Amino acid sequence: MRFNSLARRLSIWTVGILLLPAAFSQTETAAINGFVTDSSGGVVPAADVVATNVATNAVHPVQTSEAGYYVITPLPIGTYTITVEVPGFKTGVAENITLQVQQRAKIDFSLEVGELTEVVTVESAAPLLTTEETSLGQVVNNRSIVELPLNGRNYLQLGTLAVGMMPTKKGMFNDHGSAFLANGLRYTMNNYLLDGLDNNSQITNLQSGGAEIMRPSVDAIQEFKLQTSNFSAEFGRSAG
Repeated sequence: MRFNSLARRLSIWTVGILLLPAAFSQTETAAINGFVTDSSGGVVPAADVVATNVATNAVHPVQTSEAGYYVITPLPIGTYTITVEVPGFKTGVAENITLQVQQRAKIDFSLEVGELTEVVTVESAAPLLTTEETSLGQVVNNRSIVELPLNGRNYLQLGTLAVGMMPTKKGMFNDHGSAFLANGLRYTMNNYLLDGLDNNSQITNLQSGGAEIMRPSVDAIQEFKLQTSNFSAEFGRSAG
């Protein structure tokens, strides 16, 4: 009986561990949302909206709500083509939509009356102002990771590229390449996430001098984002 009880507890813990990546995976992905309307501004419900990843051809289909609203999430970072189809209207297409980590892109469609075989294509341009979220931050893209010089191939050195960030002063348990400060806070107040999972050491890492548990190679990093203010409640834990 004691063995069976222990086995049941171990099974529950195993399931919980396996579910963790799914629960936290949204933090390193992106989303697309918007409204679908007709030429007069009226909403178009039940329209088929499909996001296609240009690199992998993976498709993510949804339908607009009664209010003509759609949201596609979570989406892996990359370049997408969005297609909107509904009987009685020309097919709407938005191309070259590049999503970065934690980005929420707003793509609206205004459909014209016509046949589905007729296509209206819109080339997407990067918005000058992000209105879908209030957080302040900056994405360090793959070009910066690959082309900028890094002493010891430590990606954290690139953290100082963001506004309000600066390297720590050399001390007993840290060096200039191991950590950074966000808006004057302690470097131990930063919250590190790796592919959406908690990557925080509960004590200072005496080997690397940093506050993160695992430091991936720059060859394994596509891009990363630093959020320094007004971030969502999903990024709790610390003030940095």
